[in-house]
Amino acid sequence: MTAKLLRDGALRLKENFAHWFASLENQTLLISGGSGLIGSMFISVLLRNVKNIKIYCTTRNKKRALERFQTLGISINPQCDSLMFIEDYKECLEKIDYLLCCASPTQSQYFVDSPVETIETIYQHTKDLLELARKNQSKKIVFLSTMEVYGETKEKNVREEDLGVLPVLNPRNCYPAAKRLCEHLMIAYAAQYSLNICILRLSQVIGAGVSKEDQRVYMAFLNQALEKGEITLLTKGETKRNYLDVFDASSGILLGLLDKNTTGIYNLANPNIFISILELAKQIAKEVGSKKGVEIPIKQCQKANLSAFLPPFERSLDTSKLQNLGWKPLFSLEESIGSMLESLE
Repeated sequence: MTAKLLRDGALRLKENFAHWFASLENQTLLISGGSGLIGSMFISVLLRNVKNIKIYCTTRNKKRALERFQTLGISINPQCDSLMFIEDYKECLEKIDYLLCCASPTQSQYFVDSPVETIETIYQHTKDLLELARKNQSKKIVFLSTMEVYGETKEKNVREEDLGVLPVLNPRNCYPAAKRLCEHLMIAYAAQYSLNICILRLSQVIGAGVSKEDQRVYMAFLNQALEKGEITLLTKGETKRNYLDVFDASSGILLGLLDKNTTGIYNLANPNIFISILELAKQIAKEVGSKKGVEIPIKQCQKANLSAFLPPFERSLDTSKLQNLGWKPLFSLEESIGSMLESLE
């Protein structure tokens, strides 16, 4: 991954949202799950764009977290007090101004194999951060939720109030059910303890900073195209949804932290990137094929285990509520795929 890719992305955000970044100067943040894709890229953007900021990043593996940020071009030394890794929230003894809850399992197969642990992990991380925010009297806590909380809804252009049914008998739904539970927990803390909270329901996030080991569908397509010269679909690829560049996710999170509403729930997606899984595979095949000077064929697997997949759906998130506050996506699908390819080099 080139440092220029990350610098350019961060600079593009600063050119469009400079006043938001300035609002975080001399502030202290705590970010759970900060070594994952969204959390680490958000931290990378903040460290490049905000002066005199202090960030606590919770992680279960400090060595791996350090390696992650080194790949993002973030230099960390014992004298660095801008970014500190902690394994337990109790290690953070100073006042926290803002909190961001990113910690969560993300792999569909894990949801199927370990539904109990999925629910417990998501709930406990959220509860711990809410307690810390309450004790600190923090300015804001933001929870990253998912478009999956909408469940089975008839609406194709989904607004924040359009929640549908989540079939209880499908263990795979442990993930959106846990996210829904934590949304309720956020609302409960806001009501009972007067916390300022924000819930962001994200679409699938792609772009710079991806890891080759990531098991999400777009990475499977990229790895197959690069290593095997072909892409194999495990389903018909009919599910159609929004995608969001990780830099655009960062600007949305930034607005969520600074939003003046005390209890905000917002969809965070790029309305300009609304495609099916098959269309995503075709676009990745096109970009990789162009780069390698070959044609990348797309095949259909006839004997795939579909237990980790949700039934096909078509759902676009209505982002007008967040855009009315001044947020806008800046990165196209082609740019996001190009960034992923560059990140894997």
